[in-house]
Amino acid sequence: MRAVLLAWLLIVSQPIPFCLGLTTGEAAPGHGGGVTWPAQNGATLTLRLGAASVALPAPEGFGEAASQSEIVKKHFSETEDPANEMVAVHLPAAEMESLKRGEVAEMNFYTKVSVNKSLKETNFTAANFASVISAFEQQGVKLLAPNNSEMRDTVKRVEDIVNSRSETGAKMSMSPPQYLGAFEQTPNVYSLIILARLSIKSGAEVKEIPVLCAASFVVVKARLLYVYVYRRYNSEADLNALKDFSSKWTAQIVAANRA
Repeated sequence: MRAVLLAWLLIVSQPIPFCLGLTTGEAAPGHGGGVTWPAQNGATLTLRLGAASVALPAPEGFGEAASQSEIVKKHFSETEDPANEMVAVHLPAAEMESLKRGEVAEMNFYTKVSVNKSLKETNFTAANFASVISAFEQQGVKLLAPNNSEMRDTVKRVEDIVNSRSETGAKMSMSPPQYLGAFEQTPNVYSLIILARLSIKSGAEVKEIPVLCAASFVVVKARLLYVYVYRRYNSEADLNALKDFSSKWTAQIVAANRA
């Protein structure tokens, strides 16, 4: 379970930076992987993971972006941990419209869903889920420590990838993520909060951007999903809003997959 935990934590440490000139590019075809893509905001994806068909409803007011933007799909796929596969990225409806007009995406609030490649066709039992939670509680905080070599290497890799794709010449650096604690545990969901601090340099201007990530293990149809919600942090109100949003969406995902 350590390998599963590490692949999940490394994605937690990878908030896609804001204001680096991310625009829509050409419309993207579905990227495969057994995913049927919707064409409108608020629709539901069908993830075919081995013998299981998993429903992934969009959060209220959001649309799936990777199927509609080649740049979004490529950017999020390239920063994915190699052990995982990105299956969805959701943006607010207004942000989707901005992308379609070719405008720069600010990415102040968005989601990402991934699956572990080795588990896509494997039944994930209640015992497996309990083992992952136990492993995180025993090892996760250590893996997230600033002096952990795996975490430092991952932060450096993401910085290099993102900076190579900047269209504006802006450069990003990122501090190691800070663990703020777990906030939800149910039979199907385990969620925690991470805070990362981004530094964006454009010419002589340096902008500091704190980013919150609500990261969840979600088990539905005997499959494990990694569900992330990222939000720019300005005040405690953002933290509370993120927790509420994440809890509502993960409950929506679980409800959509009840037999």
